[in-house]
Formats: sequence, structure tokens, C-alpha cells
Amino acid sequence: MWSSTSYVDDPGPLMKALNTWFDSGGWRCGGQSFVGDWIVPAGTILWTDVLNRHFVPTDGKDLKSGDVIRLRCQGNWCVFAVYREVICPTPGRYATLERWLNPAKDLAGWRR
Repeated sequence: MWSSTSYVDDPGPLMKALNTWFDSGGWRCGGQSFVGDWIVPAGTILWTDVLNRHFVPTDGKDLKSGDVIRLRCQGNWCVFAVYREVICPTPGRYATLERWLNPAKDLAGWRR
């Protein structure tokens, strides 16, 4: 699992790097939504503005600590590591981690 020194670090550089990666073909390893209430698979990096709304696990059980981790946030704009399939309340983008994306290596905005 990758982590940041502080989740309140400015998410802007990381979101910019994620968007560049996504727009240049990374969408093949992820997805995006233009509306809320969409399913985000486990094992992904998700970036979105949650608008003070909450994630809901697709299995209907309670969300546990570690299921969705804030990596970088400023207000409601966040980059999350998602380790359990959830319903995202707002539009956004995600990228699968697996072998396709290593944020610490592949994304310039990951570290300051």
C-alpha cells in the first residue's frame, strides 16, 4: 500500500498527474463517471470531489477503517485508495492499481 506523509497535502499535483495519465490512455485501466452513485472496484486510486457525501459498500455492510483511505485532500477534493468495492456518491475517475499503476513510481505528483 502506498501512503502519503499527510493526507492534507495539496492534492492538485497528484490529480494533475493522474488526469494526464488517464487522458493519455490510462482510462483503459480505470473508469470515470459523469454522475454520482457509481461503483468503484476494490484495488483502485480514486480522485473526486465528494461534496461532504459518503461512500457506501456494495455489499451493504458497514464501511471499515482502511476500506477507503484519504491520500491527499483539500476540502472535499480528494485522492483516495479504495480497498473495498464501494458506491461513490459523486462523479470522478479511478485507476486500477494492480500491475498497471504504481503511484510512487509512475506519477510525478505523488511526492512533493
